[in-house]
Amino acid sequence: MFILITAAFGLVLWALADTAIYAFVITISISVLGGSMTVLKAYHNKDTETFLTWMWCCIASWFAIILGRAVRRVPVMIPAK
Repeated sequence: MFILITAAFGLVLWALADTAIYAFVITISISVLGGSMTVLKAYHNKDTETFLTWMWCCIASWFAIILGRAVRRVPVMIPAK
């Protein structure tokens, strides 16, 4: 529920401020919050996660690392106006 409240707050802040940087920060924050909840669930209930799930997660992470090196970081992190 906390993640949904954070998302709603972020949307209101973005609409009031009329700048895309808030949308970027909100997106990253929600990803971190959601990811942390997933890691906590997997830590406490180890039997609910399959090996295939972790394998695909690792493959996706490696692609992100490889492709992230090929892109300049500043344009990716700062949205265009």
